Parts: sequence; C-alpha cells; structure tokens
Amino acid sequence: MKIDELAKTLNGLDGVVCDVKQEDIHIDICENPNKTDYPHWSVVIIDLPIKAASWLDAKLSSNSHQRLAIQQEVACWINEYLATPVEERFSEKKYVLSTMRCVEGPIAIKQYVTAFQASGDYVTFDFGSEEEAQKWTDKELHDFTQWFPKEAIEAMKEEA
Repeated sequence: MKIDELAKTLNGLDGVVCDVKQEDIHIDICENPNKTDYPHWSVVIIDLPIKAASWLDAKLSSNSHQRLAIQQEVACWINEYLATPVEERFSEKKYVLSTMRCVEGPIAIKQYVTAFQASGDYVTFDFGSEEEAQKWTDKELHDFTQWFPKEAIEAMKEEA
C-alpha cells in the first residue's frame, strides 16, 4: 500500500483526519464525524525510506464503541501499510518542466510546460502558468529523450 492510498482511505473514514507530510503521517481520530473537535487519539508514523516505520504518540482511550471501532479499523489499515516494503510505499515522484521565455518583449519570464505533442516531423510544447503545468514521472521524462537531449530535459525539470 502506498502512502497516498493510506491517506485517502483513512480520510474517507468518519472522524479521521490523516495529514501526510514529507517525512511522516499524522492521523487524528476525532469525537464527531465533522472532524472539528479536539482529537482524542492520535498517531504519528515516521516513515523514511532509510528507516523502518514506527508508532509514536499513541493514546488509546475510548469511551465510545463507535470510536473504538474506528480506531481498530485505522490500526488495520496502518498494519497493512507497515507490511508493505518501504521502497514500495512512496508514489513515484512527479516533475514539471519550466523554462525562461520572452513572451512579450525582451524580458524573459518563467513558464511551465502544460502539454507536449509529438507527431511525424514536429514536436511542440504548450506553455502556461505553474498551476496549469503538466506533471510527469521520471520514466515519462526519460521517454522525452527520444526527441530532445537528456541534458535539456534535466535542465527544465523541477520537482512538483
């Protein structure tokens, strides 16, 4: 199970808030389903590729059968996640391509590739804002080297 799959699954449960940061996962179980009250049970999973995942700050106190059932369901999903080998837990990184362009006049502005089209004799990039930027994986960017030098793609690549 990948980290984003775990977060999506847990956020779908009543009263559960799962926030994935770059290096850890914060899971709070709240008293009511609208997720606005103070969490009564929380867990932080430190999950780095170089380090095994571990449970921290687990306060299991429940006076409600419904909350206890949610806690047990969360624990099952976490155990499934922890059973996944560390190298398979993280989604593949996504990248955007950017370049400096003179769109109007002599002043260059940074623009992002929003689409890539290759057909027969020509290849084109469509450009736009950062919000509109197309995201690609390393494999997809490697495939671009059929049309462009690898150095050019690497120079344009930014982590999304």
